[in-house]
Amino acid sequence: MQSIHIHRCVLFVAFMVTYSHNAFTQDNIRNQLFGETDEIMTEARGKRAHMYGPTSFGKAMEYYTEADEYYKKGRELEAIRTKRKGAASYFLKAIDARKFGEVTFPLVMAAREDAISAGAQKYSAELWKGAETQFRSA
Repeated sequence: MQSIHIHRCVLFVAFMVTYSHNAFTQDNIRNQLFGETDEIMTEARGKRAHMYGPTSFGKAMEYYTEADEYYKKGRELEAIRTKRKGAASYFLKAIDARKFGEVTFPLVMAAREDAISAGAQKYSAELWKGAETQFRSA
């Protein structure tokens, strides 16, 4: 009886070691594939690039989401890399738009931040929506 218990414990430990190794390997592969793009995305979010380059940022997120879905479904690495590279490229474009926007629209951005702080989206939703549309087309 004790032999069966020991055998089960050994099998359980072997299974856990194998499983944890596979999980670590999967994380490692994902980090290798997405690490650089994750860093660029974090930078873009930190610099609020989505406000200055919403189209580029949106396109970057589309590419990133597709690359992540491809990865989760086990698609070929080249397809994942292509989507990931597209995401990185558009994140960088959004960051560049932010640099341009900070120089070009400093007063507009300050007014926008004040409006957000005052709850303009909540209290004047229609006016806010129109202003956002004009801002995005600028």
